[in-house]
Amino acid sequence: TAEAILRAGLKPVFVDVSESTFNIDAKTFEAAITPNTKAAIIVHLFGQSAVMESIMKVANKHSVTIIEDFCQSFGAECEMAGKPKKVGAIGKIGCTSFFPSKNLGCFGDGGAIFTDDDTIADNARAFANHGMRVKYTYDSVGINSRLDAMQAGILNVKIKHVDSYLDCRRKAAAKYKEKLADVDEIIIPTEQNGCRHTYNQFTIRVKDGRRDELKTYLEENGIPSMIYYPYPIHQQKAYLESPHRVAGSLTNTENLCKEVLSLPMHTELEDGIIETIASTIKDFFKK
Repeated sequence: TAEAILRAGLKPVFVDVSESTFNIDAKTFEAAITPNTKAAIIVHLFGQSAVMESIMKVANKHSVTIIEDFCQSFGAECEMAGKPKKVGAIGKIGCTSFFPSKNLGCFGDGGAIFTDDDTIADNARAFANHGMRVKYTYDSVGINSRLDAMQAGILNVKIKHVDSYLDCRRKAAAKYKEKLADVDEIIIPTEQNGCRHTYNQFTIRVKDGRRDELKTYLEENGIPSMIYYPYPIHQQKAYLESPHRVAGSLTNTENLCKEVLSLPMHTELEDGIIETIASTIKDFFKK
């Protein structure tokens, strides 16, 4: 996400997240705004929407354009004016990924931009096709970012079933929550009021610095898990050596990187497998 900002010749401003949702909130967003702020990229992480109603109020107040990154949250919803609204259709632009691991994935690389602005749509189409609007006529410099026919065909079939895919993820998440509810050593993910979480990841927080131990124990028992993400982006070499600004303290971000662990999550996850994973986690904390 931050790569695009730097490649556009702009300066990314990193803002802390909520420790319960992993997303930016309106308070930290507003505190980071300066007269130089042109736009904000709101990332809907792990399958859950940021609180967009309050974020949009702040954005409108300060005339800041909102770009949504919903690569991990295709199909997620949040409440706007008392009604559910799909993420990606709230800000000026919505950007998503069709990488195979996403809620709606193809078999290779792919993505899409959502907008109701005709000028932005026209420019995006041209940019993704080497800057061409008319074949072999280049009005601007672009890139090759075209979705190939095979990936488009796969997505055309899968998109008809995306709601059932999301239901499967939500059912798997509910089973995880049921089986892990009595494990005091972890914090299970929460779902905000008015939001429909799509659980691209089921990410727990492991207390008392035991995250890496638990990950190793799960691996020893044949259970994969992943850390998304082990290092905060504002502490990465690539960004420390590039123009950027850190807005206030990013304490939550730094702490979460030491605690988060994503458990297996996909549309074919059976109850018995979830029960085995939960049982293994409980066995670890009994040691």
